[in-house]
Parts: sequence; structure tokens; C-alpha cells
Amino acid sequence: MKKNIILIFLILLGLALRLYGLDKYPLWLDEVTAASVERNIPCVLSFNKAFHQSPGLEKNDYLYSYNRFFIYYWEKICGDSEFCLRLSSVIFALLGLYMLYRLGSLLYGLGIARVSLFLLVISPFHIYYSQELRSYAAVSFLSLLSFYISLKIIKKEKTVYWISYILINFLSIAFNYTILTVILSQFVFLALNRRREDNFLFKLIITHLVIFSLGIGLILFFHPALLSNLNRPVPIELTDLPVWGQQVNLSNILFTLKNFSLGYNINSYSPSGLIFACIFFALFVAGCFKDKSRTALTFKTVIVFLPIALIFLASKFVKSCYLYRYFLAVYPVYLLGVAAGLYNLKKSLRYFLLVIISVATVFSLKNYYQAILPGSHFQHTGVFSKDTDITGAIRFVSGRFLKNDKIFFTSWLTILPFKFYIPKAINQGQLQDKQEFIQEAGEGKLFWLDNKDNLMFISYKDARPGSDSVNAFVYSSLPNRLWVVNDLFDPKPAVIKVMQKTYSRSEKHNFKNLEVYLFF
Repeated sequence: MKKNIILIFLILLGLALRLYGLDKYPLWLDEVTAASVERNIPCVLSFNKAFHQSPGLEKNDYLYSYNRFFIYYWEKICGDSEFCLRLSSVIFALLGLYMLYRLGSLLYGLGIARVSLFLLVISPFHIYYSQELRSYAAVSFLSLLSFYISLKIIKKEKTVYWISYILINFLSIAFNYTILTVILSQFVFLALNRRREDNFLFKLIITHLVIFSLGIGLILFFHPALLSNLNRPVPIELTDLPVWGQQVNLSNILFTLKNFSLGYNINSYSPSGLIFACIFFALFVAGCFKDKSRTALTFKTVIVFLPIALIFLASKFVKSCYLYRYFLAVYPVYLLGVAAGLYNLKKSLRYFLLVIISVATVFSLKNYYQAILPGSHFQHTGVFSKDTDITGAIRFVSGRFLKNDKIFFTSWLTILPFKFYIPKAINQGQLQDKQEFIQEAGEGKLFWLDNKDNLMFISYKDARPGSDSVNAFVYSSLPNRLWVVNDLFDPKPAVIKVMQKTYSRSEKHNFKNLEVYLFF
């Protein structure tokens, strides 16, 4: 009874931390690509329309299956508010909390399972993706379930375990194909801890051949442009694949360890960032040294570090794809190792460190709930603050929009959210009167300067354009009145300066983390 009370309390604490402020900020770019069903952005409307020719080229989203199948029906059932949409990730996150508890109990016992569960419950890194409308919380849960079955296979081989292992990992790949690196790490772990039966290795190889064959087939069907994009440079404005991260170096490993300890919301080079990155890693290493079980040691080291190493090497020598969110699937196992290190300390020291970690986490979560991202962008590549007054900017522009006005954006981060929030920002009864504004905003034109300072543009009429399906143009004839929306998280001051030189006068209007210019 006592163990159930502790488990229930921790799960409820995890729920409270993940529900708090769930709808405080609007959906940002990546979330809008998941929630754009039946909006101004054309997309798959039902299951039977999903399998048309070259869906990957048109839809341009590497989380295609999750967004277009699961989220579509979730929205139909639960509604389209920020709270209801993001609640899908909260539910998967809670399932992940429970699975870590079961995994820790199976591998170590209740004591370490509880400590690891507590660390994941208060984790800013996990809470971030528990509150984001993307597949990462779902994939993290599925991966933990797959890890649990892997341990079951080692302890007692059953056909049902192999079948479950295939289905779960195939679903993980369908939700996010970067999970292939995690599946490869599971293969290595199972091979290192294979059972004595003669046919175990054969089953292991056949199982993973099936998973990889199905997974690669799925990827090539939904993303037919993948191979061509990997073989040539893809500008950041055009890419629809996770190959747009910055060039990696050893500092990325430091940033990873810091994000694993206190999340994105503490600077990696601050005293707290450095200290807690070292404390967590030292506890993980100590837990490994104390492991008496070869299974536990290889499980933690292979499952955590092989995917990180593979993505690091791919980013170094193939295409940059080192995004910290791809490690959320293995992150709970890292905390399991940290918990093992904590549990081997004297009880007084263990509780002291847990208190210190909890206090540091409070400061990180305070920054998170206030949408504060300290440090350079490289410390949180692919993560942008959601704290923008997008609806205020839409109301302002739509209320002053005249016939023949044009709207341009300086950042792709703003284009899809701007279009998505039009029905929410404008009174439903006024939508018919705003058709010219809606049509113009729907073009989604992005301004930028080429290397000769020519003003160029791309049209994001549908979604993120693929590199094979879009051209960049010199905008030859500028209108008498031009609206420019400048995102302060991804500002382009050079574009604004060119416009100010081109037009005789301008008006600037400030919104939260957005600037709206009207050029005459």
C-alpha cells in the first residue's frame, strides 16, 4: 500500500507540473504544423486521403504520421484549444513516468525506481516536451516500453515479447524516424546480453531486419525527397528534414549534459549549469561503477550514449542533425543511472543532493514557465520561445489592411502561426469581410537578402516548402503599402534597413516579441 501511495503522489506531482501554464502561450511553428488540420494551411483531412502520390514532398514534415493521423483524430475528439491539443503530450508523458518506474523496478528495485521517477517528474527537459504539441513525449513513452520488453526478453524469452517489440518500435519510427538510432542501440544491448539459446541471435537479427525494413520503407514513402536532400546543401528556409542544426563540436556534449540536468532554461556556462551538469554525470558514472549486473551496466551506457554518438557523428560527417530533443527517448535511462548513483550514497548525502537538485530545478522551471531561454541559441538549437503576441499583431494588421496591401515576413517562425491564428484572432462574424487580408496572409511570403543584397522572397503558401518544389525570386515591383512582420526571436534587421531605404516613410508597431512595420 505504501509503495502505491508514493507512486500515485509522484504521478500526481508530475501531472500538476505538466498542466501548469499549459495554454499560457500560443502554439509556435512546429506545433502549428501538427495542429493545422482544417485550417488555412492545406493538409491531410482524413485517413483515406493520406496515401496520395508523394505525400512527403507536399506535406514536408518528418513527424508526418503522428501529426496527420493521431493529432487529427485527437483534435476531432478533444478540441482545438492550446490546452486540449497539448494535453495529448501530457498524457504520453504521464505514461512515460509510469514506464520508467516499471523499468527501474525491473532493473534495480523499488528504491532506485522511485528516485529516478522523482527526477523525471521534476525534470525541466521532460516537462518542456510534455507541454509541446509534438511526438517527442509519445516516442519517449514508446521507447521506455520497448526498453522494458527488451529486459523481459533477456530474462525470459517469449514469442509475444518479440512481436510486441517489433510493433512498438515500428510505431516509434512512424512517429519520428530519428528513433532508428535508439533501435540500433537496443540491438547492440540485446546482442551483448543475449540468452544462451541457439536461436536467440537468429531471432534478434530477423526481428531488427523486419523493423528496419518496415521503417525505411515508411520513411521513403512519406519522405521521397530524403535522399536527394541528404546529397546536396539545403538552405534552412527550404529544408523539411531534421538536417538543419548548426555544426557540432564538443561543446554540444556539454550542452546535452546540462539540458539533461536542468533543461534549456539555465545557461550552460553559468555556475549552476556547469555544476549540475557535472553532478548528474558524476552520479551516472558512479552508478555504473557500482553496478554488479552486466545487464544494468550495458543497458545504461549503450542505450544512452550510442544514439548520442551516432547523431553526433552523422552531424559531423554527413548532415547536421544534432537536436537535443532527439535524445528525449533515452533521457529517462540517463536519469535511471543518476538515481542508481544517488542510491549508492549514504542516506544523509543522498537526501542532501536531492534537496539541492530540487532547489536548482525550481529556478530552472521558473525560467521555463516564464519562457526565458538564457545563453546562446546553440545551447537550445531548434527551440524558440512561444511567448509572442501573435493574435495582437493579427488584429492590428487586419484592422488596418487596405486593398492592394501586401504582407511579408522576415522569419519562417512567424508565417504558419500567423495564418493559423487568423480565425482565432478575428471575430468569426468578420472573417468574410477580411477575405483579402486572409488571402494575402495565406501567401506566406518570406523576405531575405541574397549575397548581393537583392531582396528575395519565398512563398510558404502551403507549409514548409521542400527544396525540390520551390524557387526563390527577386521581388521586382513593391506595392505602395507594405506590411512587414519581424520576429524578434529570429530578427532580420538588414531586411528592415533595406526596406527603410526603399520607402520614403514607415510606421513601427511593437507587440510582444514581434515588430510590425507599415511602409509607405
